[in-house]
Amino acid sequence: MSSRKGHNKSRHGCIRCKERRVKCNEIGPCNHCLRRREDCSLAPTNHSIRQSSSNRSSPGSYSPSPETSTSFLSPFIRYGPSDSSWSQDLYLMSHFLLSSCKTITARSDLIHMWQQVVPKDAVAHPFLMHGILAFSALHLASLHSDDPPLRLQYAQLSQHHQSEAIPEFRKCLANLRPESAGACFAMGSILACLAVAAVSDNRLDRALDQGSPDSSFAPVTYETILAIFTLIRGVRSILDPAWAWEMFSVSPYANATHGHGKADNDSFELPPQTQDVYKSLQQKIHQVPDLDLCESQRKACIEALSEREKVEKDLVYHREKGKPVEQSFLFKWVAVVPDEFVALLMGRNTVAVEILRGFVLLVRLLRNRGHGMSQHPDRDSDDQMLDDAHHTVGESEDAWYLKGFVENAIGAIDVMAG
Repeated sequence: MSSRKGHNKSRHGCIRCKERRVKCNEIGPCNHCLRRREDCSLAPTNHSIRQSSSNRSSPGSYSPSPETSTSFLSPFIRYGPSDSSWSQDLYLMSHFLLSSCKTITARSDLIHMWQQVVPKDAVAHPFLMHGILAFSALHLASLHSDDPPLRLQYAQLSQHHQSEAIPEFRKCLANLRPESAGACFAMGSILACLAVAAVSDNRLDRALDQGSPDSSFAPVTYETILAIFTLIRGVRSILDPAWAWEMFSVSPYANATHGHGKADNDSFELPPQTQDVYKSLQQKIHQVPDLDLCESQRKACIEALSEREKVEKDLVYHREKGKPVEQSFLFKWVAVVPDEFVALLMGRNTVAVEILRGFVLLVRLLRNRGHGMSQHPDRDSDDQMLDDAHHTVGESEDAWYLKGFVENAIGAIDVMAG
């Protein structure tokens, strides 16, 4: 008579297997619990999943453990509200590659950069991955304004990914190195677009509002506008180290960091009435004695005004020649104005604020293509300009983060000026 074949006692089995006195394979969740669709005490918790993920320093160093090799089978793992599922993230990435990235630029070379180079860098830099998903989610929220629950869902995803991205991005900036400079440049560009969106009708706090369509939203503030300066100039600062320009000039980011180059518009002139406005403002800065500006501050204002005139000249020239006109044409002004001018804006100096006001109104040139510029964007023509902006900015998908920008920004400036 053959004896019964023995087996080693399971010393670390799950609670249910011990209660039933059956052998447990000690893999969480164990086979018995999976088969019986019962909760297994060995199933990994949310905490252990996050801890396991954070310990994977690179794909090459990862070796599957019993827990990670079968944990995807468990029907009992539930993620908290702050975690977006992999399927949501996959959809957000797909939407970014197919649609959202084309709202950042209209240039085919830069679209290729956002579709190919940036996602590759995002694999090695999670903060950039979160930034991409945050931008895509807010874009989707803007496309679903007629479906409040869905809009809220995408807004919450954008908020989640922004909160995940920013702390790590700051750490990377604090110790900027050549291998991470490209990812930081891309992330800074995304945050700059989100800062512009924060002044638009598609701003995150408005998308998160669950009230009725006529509920009162918190208005855009002057400080929100100044945040655009902080973020766009922060992108420029990534190029400040001595090694940065040389490295970027031969990198896949070269075209983006070089900008648009000098436009072939030396013989092109702005309309006489526009030139008169700039001359009048320059004279006002130089001659009015009670502006409370020292000499260096006057020079900073003159330089900022001159740079604004160059930007307007480029915009009008490209538009009239039927050449691509995109957001970065305009917002490069924010990057090049003197630091002392930005300090005047932060101090709410009236001359600097007036120059800023004219810059805000130039945004309408990004959407009002193919029409002559009959009015210049300064205080005497505000009513007409705001009316033009209302009918031109944000009518198409590619201007989603500029929708309402002019009205909201001018309103914030006027409230601040009292």
